[in-house]
Amino acid sequence: MQQLAARRLCLSEAAAPLITSLASQICHLEKNLETDLGGNHLVKNIKALIWASAFFAGPMADRWRALGTRLLIDELARQIPLDGVHYERSPSYHCQVFADVLECRRALGVGPSTGRIDEALERMAQATADLAHPDGRVALFNDAGLSMSYEPGECLEVYARLFGSRPTPQRVFAYPQGGYFGLRNGADYFVADFGRIGPDDLPAHAHGDIGSFEWSVAGERIFVDQGVFEYVAGEKRRCARSAANHNTLCFENADQADFFSAFRCGRRPDVNVRFYDRTKDGFVLEGSHNGFANLPGGPIHVRRLSVRSSEVVIRDRIEPFSKRPAALGFLLHPEALAEVADNGARIRRGGIEILMICAQKIEIERAVWWLDMGRERETTRLRVRLGSDRSEITTILRVSSHSVGA
Repeated sequence: MQQLAARRLCLSEAAAPLITSLASQICHLEKNLETDLGGNHLVKNIKALIWASAFFAGPMADRWRALGTRLLIDELARQIPLDGVHYERSPSYHCQVFADVLECRRALGVGPSTGRIDEALERMAQATADLAHPDGRVALFNDAGLSMSYEPGECLEVYARLFGSRPTPQRVFAYPQGGYFGLRNGADYFVADFGRIGPDDLPAHAHGDIGSFEWSVAGERIFVDQGVFEYVAGEKRRCARSAANHNTLCFENADQADFFSAFRCGRRPDVNVRFYDRTKDGFVLEGSHNGFANLPGGPIHVRRLSVRSSEVVIRDRIEPFSKRPAALGFLLHPEALAEVADNGARIRRGGIEILMICAQKIEIERAVWWLDMGRERETTRLRVRLGSDRSEITTILRVSSHSVGA
């Protein structure tokens, strides 16, 4: 419909069969909306109805517009909480839904519902700006990829054309409902995930990444989240969702949630942000989750992040003490190389150097990074094992060289 209108073919006799087919398909869609799945699927349905109401004319178009508008208002109230992060908690799907709602707004024009749509778009725009790395691409929490949606900058450019302004990324940001907390200082960027894995009625795109983080220094990604390779049930899908493959703590042979099949999830954890405060040069965040409370002794993982532009201090502890072996993972960008020494490691990417200091031995594992659907790159993961005699550990990540291209 968009292409026919843009190319002015909607009045062409050659386009008549296409237009007849489109009308038939919209009539079918109207009676078969994906209300069973909801989420971003239903927003796509709504966009089709609203665009059809702008493309066609007459009683059916009026009906589609009324239905699409009512559903859009309802779903914005459900899917976009007050902090503006889409409730499926994937930065990629956030951009997809943001783009879809922008297109709906463009097709609807100004009307009685404009105010509520515009308020949601304003919140989404700020979150879009804050959840983008200095390279302009999204963070890879939950099901996300570098090219799974329009880039944040593209979405924000359309937003600026519609509303005449563009949000400025915040230096320190907190999205307690979305679960994202971060710091941006020029080309340095840190973002942590400390929220629920997803909505209880739609955990399809959720990963076991509570407590995970990503870190870019001087515009270059150093620590990356796992990403996702495919949506087919199997080993790669299982690994993408598993806590053991995220930058957080995981107990041996356990997971934060009961992930199964390609999109299913049974038991899922509660998350508690125990403390959050902005500091002069960053923020301090302490949170916990009960994703391992089903294990003997009911252990709770508590992680405290003290974040500055040049240093991140991570304190992990297990309450109460558990003898079950646990480990921390730190996935590196493929171009970030690590060397391990006594009680530490040296991580380099170009002229950037980060020292990793830890009381426990640091191991280097072969790993893969899924930067996009179907795209895999070999990389390394740093692994720190707590063992059965330790329930608390501190890891310090400190930038020792910051010169790009040296």
